[in-house]
Amino acid sequence: MTGTKRVIAVIEFRVALACDPTDRKTHLELADLFHRLGQLPAAIEHYSAVLALEPGDRAIRRRLALLAGDDGQSGDATLP
Repeated sequence: MTGTKRVIAVIEFRVALACDPTDRKTHLELADLFHRLGQLPAAIEHYSAVLALEPGDRAIRRRLALLAGDDGQSGDATLP
């Protein structure tokens, strides 16, 4: 994905979230994109939004734990 396409994708995801801030899939896609781009605070923000929408989502808890520097196994990671 080129730089321009990434910018367009971020804009499109943000527009979608402005229309429906409870769209789990859009938060997840945006979080994954930010994670790939190395924009970890933004990734954490959107992974946290996914977790707020689905508190029992273990995969998202693991992703957040990994971003927080934990291995995701202990369950003691400090999550935002």
